[in-house]
Amino acid sequence: MMYTAKLAPLDQDSIIKGLDSTAHYGDNLVRFLISKGFKVCVLNPIQTSFMHKNNMRKTKTDKVDTFAIAKTLMMQDSLRFFK
Repeated sequence: MMYTAKLAPLDQDSIIKGLDSTAHYGDNLVRFLISKGFKVCVLNPIQTSFMHKNNMRKTKTDKVDTFAIAKTLMMQDSLRFFK
């Protein structure tokens, strides 16, 4: 319920939720976000891995992962959204 409360005030039309593909492990999250009206783009981990390799510091944290996913989304010519 807490996550739903944080998502409610956001404008679903202007926000893209991006995440790395984790095979079937992320399916429930993707379905939940779509049911709430969000645009969801699941990225190939190879794409975000390229962004990690460009990072000067070889750290792996949630902040670094989030930045790599956001940067990958911004650099895509076209995005495939789940429906």
